[in-house]
Amino acid sequence: GARKYKPLIDDFLLADWLMILDAASGHCSYCRSNVGRERLQASHKTPLSRGGNNTASNVAASCKSCCARKGTRTAEEFAFYCKTRLFSHWHQKEQARQGH
Repeated sequence: GARKYKPLIDDFLLADWLMILDAASGHCSYCRSNVGRERLQASHKTPLSRGGNNTASNVAASCKSCCARKGTRTAEEFAFYCKTRLFSHWHQKEQARQGH
């Protein structure tokens, strides 16, 4: 099974999650897709496995796809990964369009 990590601070409450959901308005914090409030899941910006805490300030509302692709990356690492992947995809399409 998945290894469990004990965060130094563990005070994340249901009320915190409901506030995060309200602020997200159904949008994923990472890709900004509007997937609807009921399909958002909690994602630790700094994963517990990397020393992150289970606190409201370390939790983002995420769609299932982003949550899975983020894995153990930090939010910053995931943003860089997405930007790099998007640029790479655009560059490949542009090269193909230009006949390279």
